[in-house]
Amino acid sequence: MRTGEDERVSTPVRTASGAAKPRSFRSSRGSAPRSVLAISSGRQFDKAERYLREFEENFKEQPGIHIRIMLLVYRGGLAMYREDEGFGTEQLGEACRLARNLCPGADNSFYIASLGEFAMACNKAGRREEAEESYQRAIVLLEHKPGHEFDRFRMINNMSVMYLDWEKPGKALFWLEDVRPFACEIGGLGFAESSYNLSRAWQQLGDREKELQYLKEAAPLLEQYYGGEHPKVKDAKRRLTKSLRGGGGKMRMPYAELWKKDKAGGKTGL
Repeated sequence: MRTGEDERVSTPVRTASGAAKPRSFRSSRGSAPRSVLAISSGRQFDKAERYLREFEENFKEQPGIHIRIMLLVYRGGLAMYREDEGFGTEQLGEACRLARNLCPGADNSFYIASLGEFAMACNKAGRREEAEESYQRAIVLLEHKPGHEFDRFRMINNMSVMYLDWEKPGKALFWLEDVRPFACEIGGLGFAESSYNLSRAWQQLGDREKELQYLKEAAPLLEQYYGGEHPKVKDAKRRLTKSLRGGGGKMRMPYAELWKKDKAGGKTGL
């Protein structure tokens, strides 16, 4: 089941020291562009177009390369939400090409962010080899960029979802375990997404015990952040309920109560 990449992990995410994790250029360059993809994700395309036109109008006297890259990213992202995959990947690919020449290596935040958007678009378009290459290129650059641990975590999480949708759980598990300590450190939605994706990996690998372990962590937190109607929440509850019933019959303990008991170190009777 494809559950989708990149929920944007939009709630405030902090480390144990209280330091906020950095975001990509999308969330730091003004209200109009920041709103384009958020509104597009809600399928309010006319409103997103209006915001984008306002952004273009505001910067028409400043046709610099950075503005050009940002416009390509937002145009490409909007096209992908509209399921115009050809135009979307074309725009995002051009953004990567331009951004790559801005400055070398890990100092090039625009290139890293563009790679991430292009990778998601390629995956959605079924071009998974290109998506994998772009993700891995961005991850290598982020490894040499101090202070961007959250960006690396988000990139790896998205790539792992792609591997799970691709039914390559071994690759997904390798990367999910690589960033698991960071997920535990930041907690919140990042931890919930990590646990959910680990449960999917172990499900595909046929280890029901480990699948259940991570589902018990993920299900209540995902419901807290997304609400009960979100596809991930429904999937987590369905799989967890099936496990608790042992494949059939009445569930012996609600999943939320089971999670609370586990957290307190209590017995579950399973």
